[in-house]
Amino acid sequence: EAAIFLDTKHPDHYRVYNLCSQKGYDPLFFHYRVQRVMIDDHNVPSLDDMLNYTASLRECHCHPLQRRQR
Repeated sequence: EAAIFLDTKHPDHYRVYNLCSQKGYDPLFFHYRVQRVMIDDHNVPSLDDMLNYTASLRECHCHPLQRRQR
C-alpha cells in the first residue's frame, strides 16, 4: 500500500528509509529507492550511520526535482 501511495502521489520523487535492523522491505516494491540503516530496537544508531543518513537526506531534498515539489 505504501508503494502504491508513493508512486501515485510522488512518482520518481521519493526515497524510503528503513531504520530497523529486524525487518527489511523488498527494494523492488520501491523501484530500488530504499536505504537501510541497521538500528536494533531500543538502541541508537552509530554516529557514522547517522551522518550517512543525514547526508542522504540532504542529497535527496536538495535535488532539483525535489526543490520544485516544495
